[in-house]
Amino acid sequence: MEVFLYSLLLMGVLATGNCDLQSYSRENNTVGERNINETERNLPCSEPGVVRNLEIFPYRPAKLKVTWNAPSRQNNPCNVKSYTLLYKLLKHKACWVNAVDQTHKTFPRVSSGRNLTGLADYADYEVSVYAMVRDGSNSLQGPVTTETASTPSNVPSSAPVVSVDYERSTSRSLFFTWEPVPCEDLNGPFLLYFITSNGTSGQNERITYQNTNTKEVSHLIPCTLYEFTIRVVNDFGEGPIGRAVGKTKKEQPEEIRHLRVYPYAPATLGILWNAPARQNNPCNVKSYTLLYKLVRHKACGEDEVDQSYATVERVYSGRYLTGLADYAVYEVSVYAIVRDGSKSLRGPVTRKRARTPSNAPSSAPVVSIDHERSTSRSLVFTWESVPCKHLNGLFLHYQFTNIGPTGNQTGRIVGKETNTKEIFQLLPCTSYEFALRVVNNIGEGPIGIAVGKTKKEAPGRIRNLRIYADGPASLRVTWTVPSRQNNPCNVNTYNLLYKLVRHKACGADEVDQNNETVSRFSSGSYLTGLEDYADYEVSVYPIVEDGLRSLRGPVTTKTSRTLSNAPSSAPVVSVDNKRSSSRTLVFTWNSVPCESLNGLFRHYQYLLTNNGTLQQNEMIRNPGINTKEISQLLPCTFYHFTLRVVNDFGEGPIGRVVGKTKKEPPGNDFNIRLRSTEPRSISVRWTRPHRHPCTISSQIISIEMIDTGGCINISQSNESTTFSSNVYFHRFNDLIPNTLYKITLRAENSKGYGEVSSQEKRTGETYPPQLPKPESLFLNTSVIRIRWGIPDPPHGIILNYDISVQAVGNLSWSPLKLTTVNTSGSCESPTASVAGLRPNTYYSLQICKVNYNEVFKTTEFFPAIV
Repeated sequence: MEVFLYSLLLMGVLATGNCDLQSYSRENNTVGERNINETERNLPCSEPGVVRNLEIFPYRPAKLKVTWNAPSRQNNPCNVKSYTLLYKLLKHKACWVNAVDQTHKTFPRVSSGRNLTGLADYADYEVSVYAMVRDGSNSLQGPVTTETASTPSNVPSSAPVVSVDYERSTSRSLFFTWEPVPCEDLNGPFLLYFITSNGTSGQNERITYQNTNTKEVSHLIPCTLYEFTIRVVNDFGEGPIGRAVGKTKKEQPEEIRHLRVYPYAPATLGILWNAPARQNNPCNVKSYTLLYKLVRHKACGEDEVDQSYATVERVYSGRYLTGLADYAVYEVSVYAIVRDGSKSLRGPVTRKRARTPSNAPSSAPVVSIDHERSTSRSLVFTWESVPCKHLNGLFLHYQFTNIGPTGNQTGRIVGKETNTKEIFQLLPCTSYEFALRVVNNIGEGPIGIAVGKTKKEAPGRIRNLRIYADGPASLRVTWTVPSRQNNPCNVNTYNLLYKLVRHKACGADEVDQNNETVSRFSSGSYLTGLEDYADYEVSVYPIVEDGLRSLRGPVTTKTSRTLSNAPSSAPVVSVDNKRSSSRTLVFTWNSVPCESLNGLFRHYQYLLTNNGTLQQNEMIRNPGINTKEISQLLPCTFYHFTLRVVNDFGEGPIGRVVGKTKKEPPGNDFNIRLRSTEPRSISVRWTRPHRHPCTISSQIISIEMIDTGGCINISQSNESTTFSSNVYFHRFNDLIPNTLYKITLRAENSKGYGEVSSQEKRTGETYPPQLPKPESLFLNTSVIRIRWGIPDPPHGIILNYDISVQAVGNLSWSPLKLTTVNTSGSCESPTASVAGLRPNTYYSLQICKVNYNEVFKTTEFFPAIV
């Protein structure tokens, strides 16, 4: 009964992992309840024992089944709470070496046996198990039990990684390489590699050597895709397939077929061919290369020295070769090209020859003019023969055309080597167009053209030479060009020669008649700068310029006369000083040369002027006179003498000379002006004699008193003063008032003294002098009688006295009495009486003197008592 209860208790522990029997019995009512005393429930647990009967056996691929029995409870009745399972990979059996990583993988809290999955196939594993007992919060571990087991084999788990080694492959073989399957993926003992490859018949092969990693598949076709498969076979079965697709390399193509070269059009060949056979080489031809070379021009007869090929690349089918030489043999070569990456694989070359058709000549003769052999009436044309390469057919002849102003001339030249043609009966100075072409069996070639001009000839005589005078010192010359009917050469210039034959005014021919040349006139000319009134001989001839040569035509000559004109030169006038005097001038001159008269002499015309004033204007009609004396002139005076010749046309230029009359003593025509503004001075102003312009070296002025004009004679000595020639004013001072003076003036030069000029002038009057006191003064009751003496010295003539009487104390000047005494300049003592006065009254007596100038009055006061 106790054993049964223990077994039930152990089963409960294994089922729940709890050592609390009371709890276990409460939780498992199927087992039943059992009364356990308090002592049994409180017994402590110890570490569990060793698990029993640990077994490991393959369960299926990549799995191991692990089973065991619980530890014995004989010495430890505590229930095992759980088990811990540990396992590790020891080695892959196919690798024959231990695994590098042998860490345990742990499955804690395993309650019973377990299946290990996800393991490596065909590998050794170590499995360990130990029991765990819970004691409160502690875990008690039992001893570890360890066993070793191997997983079963399986098919390989990976395929070989296959690639194509193109460096070792060829156009007829493929070289495959692969990386061996890792030993970890063999999953069993290696048996063999199984290889398959497709092709024309397919290939299968087995390789039993595990370390083999290359395979060359040969006898393949170029440019073809092949699939290569390989798998590993072990004792269990076949692994996955490794694949690689490779393509055989390209080979050079075969020779093209059925090459055909034929004339297609002028300068064109057509080329056709068939592609190479693809039975043994299916590689696609990428393009064709066409080469051609000129072997010979048929018209030349010999092969070309330089026969280099011209290449036309990347041709994809038949082609037309254009731009070839006509009538020529060409060799054409064609080969196929297969592109292999950056390489070009060339096939065999196929060659064939053909001739291009004939055509019209392709170039023109290069025509030129042989100027050395040409003349003014003929032209020689030369040309370079057309190169045989440009004949393009069989030569027949040259055809030429000469085009001129009178018509066209055509002809043929049969000789192929001929290169010269001379054409006659042409006009000089005329352009002709020479056209030349080659004619072959097909037709005419292009035209070579040369324009030639015949040389120049000397021109003919000018026509209608006309010379006439239409202006002074000039001749107009006109003419008509020479006839161009037989000589159309343009006259470039005309040379005009002229010479002076004679001056008509001279009468005789000129000694020196050298020609003057006026060249390069295009038409008529105007000759200027000629001599007036003269005969001239004029010659004209045309000139045609021919390079450095000048071709002269015949000379045509004619004589004509220039018009009259005013004389062109003036007489050379001079003064004959030896024959001249102070009142006359003698002028002489050289006659005008007859060459300068320019017409018929009429007279001499002369003018004499003095300071712009015309003195004489007269004519001298005798051409032989060359002297003129002019009198009645002023001395020391410049006179302008002008002389000119007058002919039938007009007046000539003026000959001038300035003459001066000789000196003589100065004249007396001074313009003297006297003025006396003060009683004791006289001012003198004068101008030099205007009718006697000789230079004055000095002037002498004198003053002489004539009379005093008073009652007493007063004497005064004369005064004389000398001045330079540029003084025209003098003042005499300290003179006597109211006195008449005589002033004289005369001039002096190197010829002596001149005549005297004089004028008289009276000095002015002064205020009358103070009167002396009256000599007698007679008074009565109403009359005052006065007598007084004259002033001394008299200083002037007193005409009258005004006498007035005024009572003393009267402030006004209204006189009571006024008496005037007229003396009339007498030197006697005057007397006067004033009546009608008041008796016994003081009076003031006023005497006023009056002379010539009433402005000057003197008043004297004399007190008196009546």
